Amino acid sequence: MTAPPTILLQLFNALTAVGSMLALTMGITIWTAGKWDPLQIGMATTAANLCYGGLVAQGGLLAERWGRARAGILGSAIGAAGCLLAMVVEHPAATVVAAMLGFAGPALFFPGSAGLFSDAAGAAGGPPPPLHTKVSNYNLGWAAGNCAAFIICGLVADHRTLAYGISITAFLLVLIGLWRWRNLPPRPPQADGDRAPHPALPRLTLMYRVNLFIACVLGFAVVSQLVKALDSSGIGKAEATNLYSVVLTCYAGSYIAMFLIVRSWTGWILKPWRLWWCQLGFLLGALGLVIVWQMGPSLPLLAACGVLFGTAYGAAYTGSIYYSLRLPHGASRAAGLHETFIGLGQTVGPLLAGGFLSLLMPGLGGLAVFVLVTAVAALVWQAALIPGAVRLGAR
Repeated sequence: MTAPPTILLQLFNALTAVGSMLALTMGITIWTAGKWDPLQIGMATTAANLCYGGLVAQGGLLAERWGRARAGILGSAIGAAGCLLAMVVEHPAATVVAAMLGFAGPALFFPGSAGLFSDAAGAAGGPPPPLHTKVSNYNLGWAAGNCAAFIICGLVADHRTLAYGISITAFLLVLIGLWRWRNLPPRPPQADGDRAPHPALPRLTLMYRVNLFIACVLGFAVVSQLVKALDSSGIGKAEATNLYSVVLTCYAGSYIAMFLIVRSWTGWILKPWRLWWCQLGFLLGALGLVIVWQMGPSLPLLAACGVLFGTAYGAAYTGSIYYSLRLPHGASRAAGLHETFIGLGQTVGPLLAGGFLSLLMPGLGGLAVFVLVTAVAALVWQAALIPGAVRLGAR
């Protein structure tokens, strides 16, 4: 039996992302409408991401030992069950559980999916495409799903049953689609070419994983707190929700664009300074939020911030997943470690941002300052470690 074709794996990634991200963003809009304060929203978002960060490494081990498709099937069932609860039980606590299970399920799905992408060409028997192409194909699937979830949330935010029904359907389609590959064993490619060892790999892998953690702190500070910050600026819930949907759609759309760029441009591989420059969008987007804070909510400015954050996040994510999968054996476990840093960042970000906005500096100003500090941290961390990687042979 061969691995699923890449296009089908991309579809599974997209559907899983739709199910999980829609469950979370619907929860955020429901909690905001229920007058939860920023810290409460941050804690609920943190609970969801804690399920992801706490389980995803185990998801990688499960995929290696039990089966990559089997782990994905189990994860899809868990996500569907959580969304079913929120659709049936109209209570804020049910939406928290849905967000938690909606992230616990993907924690089991994505490491196995990354392993299937890593193995796909070898299992098919043809010449393998470059690793950066496989990585971009993997990224494009979940990124398109996130973008679709943000759009759907903006369209159906007032239709709770429909929104959770879409999430359930997405998860179940993945479960059904993966079923025929439930007995497929790992088939890693040879460790040569762009899968060969390199002396700078350990440093680059650590650097980009920690950098991705910081990027996720920043990104989920925006995801969890922007709609509340906009609502508190006096523009009203409906307009705040619409602006929130637009910003997140621009955010997701621009990291999709970055994944397409790094798919065809190989000049960033083993050249960490080039990816560093690509991440200046974190700093520019943060400065854009400062301008929005001073001038008031503006659709063009907020959309531009979303684009800048998204392009920078796309570069940060690419570095981490590429170097995590560079060695072919144990790809699901390596992807699980990569995803663990994502989960930790997405767990810490909403909690820190919610506490900062609730206890120290409320509203758009607080969010802008928090994001600015986080953006500087991401760039300084890389700048401190890149010279060592250069000495080991990367340029």
